[in-house]
Amino acid sequence: MPNTFIFDFFGVICSEIAPFWLRRYFSDEEANAIKSNIVGKADTGAITCEEMYQQLGEIAHVSPSQVEAEWYDLAVIDAQVVNLVHVLKSTYRVVLLSNAPAPFLYRLLEANQLTSLFETITVSSEQHIAKPDPAIYMYLLQELGINAQDAIMIDDNPRNVAGAQNVGIQGIHYTDYKKLCEDLREYGV
Repeated sequence: MPNTFIFDFFGVICSEIAPFWLRRYFSDEEANAIKSNIVGKADTGAITCEEMYQQLGEIAHVSPSQVEAEWYDLAVIDAQVVNLVHVLKSTYRVVLLSNAPAPFLYRLLEANQLTSLFETITVSSEQHIAKPDPAIYMYLLQELGINAQDAIMIDDNPRNVAGAQNVGIQGIHYTDYKKLCEDLREYGV
């Protein structure tokens, strides 16, 4: 029986940001390339959050401050998932593992009073490793002092779920709140 839930943030607790913002300005093909090249670099800390806004602004022909404001405007917190995390937290360890530029993520967590919801918060840009790289899952397991089989990763990206499963962490592919509740019941939660 797992005792630790590892939650992804964007696409589970909060709406996705980068894909929706990028599609405002670019074709799907361009958006995917930009997400990989610019946002991906910010996710691993290769560039700062400010550099990401600057580069995105340059190619979209808007100011970096407009990029930043639009990113925050796209953030919608799912109250049902937050309530579920509160319930789980009363019995289990609950942690956050997110691919993100740290300043952006922390500002959203603080603005929505979510920081204290998690025992630990691991951000890819601070570790210079992003999901689905096995090293980030191994880092988190070591930090928590748990074995892989003691944890369940909840992520909206199937590649990230597979990455967790590749190191022995159980995984739930998040598609919506109702399905998540059904999946948790299968684990006896």
